[in-house]
Amino acid sequence: MNSKKPTNFPVKIFRFSLAAALPSYIFSMIVLWQFDYSNYAKFLLASLLTLSVFGFSWAIKQQLGFQFQTLSNLVEAIRNGDFTLRGNQRETEGPLADLTQQIFLLSETLSDERITTEEAYRLLNKAIAQIDVAIFAFDAEEKVKLANPAAGRLMGKDYKELVGKTATQMELGDCLALEHPELVERAFPGGKGRWKIRLDNYRDSGMQRKLLFITDLKAVLREEELKAWKNLIRVISHEVNNSLYPISSISQSLRKLVDQNPLSKDWKDDVGEGLTVIGERASNLTDFIKRYTKVAHLPEPNKQLFSIRSFIASIGIMQENPSYIHINPQNEENLELFADKAMFEQLLINLLKNAIEAGPPVTLSWGEKNRSQWFSIIDSGPGISEQANLFVPFYSTKPEGSGIGLVLCQQIIDKHLGSLDISNHPEGGCQVMITLPSV
Repeated sequence: MNSKKPTNFPVKIFRFSLAAALPSYIFSMIVLWQFDYSNYAKFLLASLLTLSVFGFSWAIKQQLGFQFQTLSNLVEAIRNGDFTLRGNQRETEGPLADLTQQIFLLSETLSDERITTEEAYRLLNKAIAQIDVAIFAFDAEEKVKLANPAAGRLMGKDYKELVGKTATQMELGDCLALEHPELVERAFPGGKGRWKIRLDNYRDSGMQRKLLFITDLKAVLREEELKAWKNLIRVISHEVNNSLYPISSISQSLRKLVDQNPLSKDWKDDVGEGLTVIGERASNLTDFIKRYTKVAHLPEPNKQLFSIRSFIASIGIMQENPSYIHINPQNEENLELFADKAMFEQLLINLLKNAIEAGPPVTLSWGEKNRSQWFSIIDSGPGISEQANLFVPFYSTKPEGSGIGLVLCQQIIDKHLGSLDISNHPEGGCQVMITLPSV
């Protein structure tokens, strides 16, 4: 094996320059010694000639070394992503100038491509951030390489904290073993419900990696259900209103006739009572339709930042029922909520009213955990016997209930990108848990 270290290119140029000058150098030395000069003069001229040959050869070597080192620095800067470095182009023509110019053009091209890639990457990040589907990208060791904000909400953490965690640590190991998409009922740190879990692949450095998608079907199904109810409400509103007006008009006309004609008292009382019932039912039906149209016309929230403690203290139901409601905040600091103040007030009033009707006293708590703010309302009633129909419009367990309160509450929470869970408390009563993203 030849272990000799290879000679670098500038040294080779130096040697070639000496070799090229060697014949002329030998000839000059021979001619010089033919002249009748003193030995001192001959020695001086020979030394100057030798220094000139070696000096010019060394200058050629240094000049080429400088040029190649400059080009090397430029290429290294480009490889490291620095496209701002520029060399001093001394030559304007020739192969070396062409090479330098091509490197400059390559640097500009790569710089433009990097800017385009970064812009596309930012656009992709913004698009992924707005997607409600939780997305996890895993590396070869099943560690999270990328996650979007929806994945952070699912895990109850900031999505940036998920990077580097393994699927086992997040209890997602079984999801990475799926062969086909599945619909499952499951509880995650950020919420429970029905989910669609799908596994896909992507390539990283030529190797196949796993991409996990977890979709909250509860919100999708609820949205489709709400659309169906909205269409039904519109049809009902149209048909009922068409019938209410003539009923009300006829009842008023008949009452005028009865009042104007002297009839027997019994007949008059019966007809009057019947007309009163018609008028009341028509009025009640009108109010009924007005209440349900709120579901179909809930506006977008006008969010603002406000103090939770001050907001709770200002709610009217707190002042009307001070002995029924116990305030128990879980955070000493004064937390702030980013929400539509009017909508959130209506939400808490509805839920607190339901809790008081179920059985006082009622405990209202709030706090912050895992970058989410939560509110808890626990009553002292008998609990819920039928949970499946809680958010179904028209359904109510109260004799005079409209079945609209919880549906409206759920819509308000959905518009704030939060969750509303109602369950029986282990120590008795019913617990309503509201979870919202932190500011």
